[in-house]
Amino acid sequence: MLTRASNDSEVTGRELSPTRQAHPMYATRLMTEIYHLVEPGRQHTLCGLRVSRVTSERRTNTLQLVHNLTENLMICKHCERIRKQEYPAAMKA
Repeated sequence: MLTRASNDSEVTGRELSPTRQAHPMYATRLMTEIYHLVEPGRQHTLCGLRVSRVTSERRTNTLQLVHNLTENLMICKHCERIRKQEYPAAMKA
């Protein structure tokens, strides 16, 4: 699983220092059942889509950050492929 340091400075599969907490980063369109993995800067997904800075509780077509995933969501196939290529150590955890 990809994690972010609380200061948003790095994404790794390594253990974080005790002063940092790991938080999964996801983005989804509330109208679809697909979620994306978000890069450390929180502006783009691994597959290159731009994440909206405006959050809304309504079902919109904008890609928004979410902190918790529901069981009905599936990972974007492109984000999953990139994660496997770029973060193989994170896949073992």
